[in-house]
Amino acid sequence: MSLQSRRMRKLQNSNRAGLLVVCLIVIVLGAAMAVGSASLRQKSSEYEQQKEALAAKIAGEQQRSLDLEDYQNYTKSKKFIEEMAKEKLGLVNPDEIIFKAQ
Repeated sequence: MSLQSRRMRKLQNSNRAGLLVVCLIVIVLGAAMAVGSASLRQKSSEYEQQKEALAAKIAGEQQRSLDLEDYQNYTKSKKFIEEMAKEKLGLVNPDEIIFKAQ
């Protein structure tokens, strides 16, 4: 075997080894990206569920705010004042007749 053919074989073997190393690195990086991508998709799904839950909670609190506003307006009305006076203080209008059970 000539010196030149030995050099060519060494060069081919080193090229193959280098190519193999590069392929392994690419495969490892691809696997790492796949795992990272799956993890990010899972987090994204969790955040989406959290977002929906918070949106529902906001809607409920907005409805509660409207209900409280309506109640506040009701407590300022004459009807509410009359009902509380009758219920708490036992007061009656002058034209009302009270029947008491014995």
